[in-house]
Amino acid sequence: MYERLFTYGTLQFPAMMRAVLGRTLAMRPAELPGFARYQVRRRVFPGVVPAPQSAVPGYLIERVDPITLAWIDDYEGPPFRRHRVAVRLPDDGTEIEAITYILRPRYHCLLLDRDWDPEHFRRQWHDAYVREYQRVYGTGDA
Repeated sequence: MYERLFTYGTLQFPAMMRAVLGRTLAMRPAELPGFARYQVRRRVFPGVVPAPQSAVPGYLIERVDPITLAWIDDYEGPPFRRHRVAVRLPDDGTEIEAITYILRPRYHCLLLDRDWDPEHFRRQWHDAYVREYQRVYGTGDA
């Protein structure tokens, strides 16, 4: 069974996705209403938490298979859990069901009081992070 996946952090970068999964998946812009994204303390990635008046920009990936989800579960790690959410498409405002990774409540104390900045990640951390995960998952060019 395939799932839709909403990504809002490092996996929205194709090279990062390729480093984790060994391939890229097609994405389209979407947003996650009812949540806010924050920088995680001493980490280069974000976490999302419920926030009724907010929305998180990101990307929707269609048709994610169970094996790919298992790889993403491993990448996301213990602080994050998969949840079913409603994702809004920007073209017509349609909401569709997807899964995303939400920071577990016991880790909320690690959130900084600022949004995670994807451009800062791209400039400061992207290349090193890609190399590290290519090494971890064996997805780099040999």
